[in-house]
Amino acid sequence: QHPYIDSFWNSRTVGAAASRIAVPAFGCETWQDDEVGSRSAWTLWPRLNPARTWVVAANGYHSMCVNSTSITNELVRFFDRFVKGEPNGFETTPHMQIWHETAGAADAEPRWVTTSSSWPPATHTDRLYLASAAALTAASRSGGQPADSYASPTVSAGTEDGIVFGQHNELWKQPGTPGGALAYTTPKLARAVELLGPASLDLWLKSTATDTNLQATITEVRPDGQEAYVARGWLRASQRKLDRRASTPTMPVETDLQTDVQPLAPGTLTFMRLVVFPFDYVFRAGSRIRLIIDTPSQTGGWNFEPLANAGVNSILHDSKHPSELVVGTVPGARAPAGYAACDTLLNQPCRPDAFAASDPPGQLHWP
Repeated sequence: QHPYIDSFWNSRTVGAAASRIAVPAFGCETWQDDEVGSRSAWTLWPRLNPARTWVVAANGYHSMCVNSTSITNELVRFFDRFVKGEPNGFETTPHMQIWHETAGAADAEPRWVTTSSSWPPATHTDRLYLASAAALTAASRSGGQPADSYASPTVSAGTEDGIVFGQHNELWKQPGTPGGALAYTTPKLARAVELLGPASLDLWLKSTATDTNLQATITEVRPDGQEAYVARGWLRASQRKLDRRASTPTMPVETDLQTDVQPLAPGTLTFMRLVVFPFDYVFRAGSRIRLIIDTPSQTGGWNFEPLANAGVNSILHDSKHPSELVVGTVPGARAPAGYAACDTLLNQPCRPDAFAASDPPGQLHWP
């Protein structure tokens, strides 16, 4: 009923008011949340006073925040300290915890945890460039490169089977429409890489349609031939107008005003930025990072309102039009040896490598 920013949304915006919160706060953020998403990790938590804010962030869905005994125990200690006034030493609890490889739908627990004194932890802005031969590279290519094209809208892989709560992981294993997706993949990583926060797909697009819905998905392609879902984001091309004051290199923010809607001119090259919702993921040495561009599919309980106008979308990535994925990297990434068994990580399903024929050779020393 309210597809654009209007008085309905403005009256509910937290925005700068969050900085006026003077009481201690305890929060839980899940990167692949199947209903409310992870944007609050970058739009709410950084506005709170870090000295009286505690956050647990993990892969998974929001119900795990009340199904995890560890989180419940921390929450009880928080209330005991700040509601009952018990001097239980809760203040020494790390203010920010990132749970890695969280598993266990009935009682979620991480494989390992990293901490920081404030949110978000420090990251470095780095780039991966789309290139010919389905490559994702550390350096932009010089000269001309042919555009890559795919049909839209088509059927693409989702991440749940329609039952929001629980681990089913059926849609992720369904094949998409042939010719309905583009995938760009790095060579095998020479060392572990941790990506944290939102990512921006800065894209040069030419379409035969007057509008198109775009979906960008980041996955990990493992040495065992399995491809694990990590995170995704969306954009309706006609609503590409940016709020430049709110946008950052890794988080484009659209105005979402009806007055800013601008249809595409068919056949005309257009620049746009698409946000991948905030996430954290450690890609191990020997894995590949993949970016998939296709038509929005079901993601948890979400569906993107479809467009009826079919067309062909072309992505340019030549020297004059460098399309790139802009990410935040965490220095000194580490991970335990070995991979989690497929379909055990919360809201991160696995499937056999869907684009194995285009995996590039060699190693990538990045960032």
